[in-house]
Amino acid sequence: MMRKFHVAVLVTALLALVLAACGGTPQASAPSAPGAPKEVVVRVGNELKYNPATIELAAGEPVHLVLKNEGALEHDFTIEQIDIKMDQPAESSHMTTGMHADLHVHTMPGETSEMTFTPEKSGTYTFFCTVPGHKEGGMTGSLTVK
Repeated sequence: MMRKFHVAVLVTALLALVLAACGGTPQASAPSAPGAPKEVVVRVGNELKYNPATIELAAGEPVHLVLKNEGALEHDFTIEQIDIKMDQPAESSHMTTGMHADLHVHTMPGETSEMTFTPEKSGTYTFFCTVPGHKEGGMTGSLTVK
């Protein structure tokens, strides 16, 4: 009888150890490095809309803009006359020189384009698609820099 008791205690102890090894508190993901760009993903498709249509950013903080074209139409993301510092232009981006510039990112159907920049001045800016008929069809949004 004593032997059965010891075996039961041993099995219970082993089971407790196994469960303790498998459980525990999940590790928190590592915080992003100070100064790392905030990623903003904007999706476009066949509806002539941006998702999201409103974006809020902080002046002086880097932004990594990702434009994902999930539709069958060509699209772009354009802001005219915005005070930015260009950190990393995409191959499919265009920008005039100087601080007060135009920001433009273009994508073909099924493609993704990216750009990293830092907004320098507070304000509210309209972004829109320059493909003929898209802006007129309501493909606009609002970017606020605080």
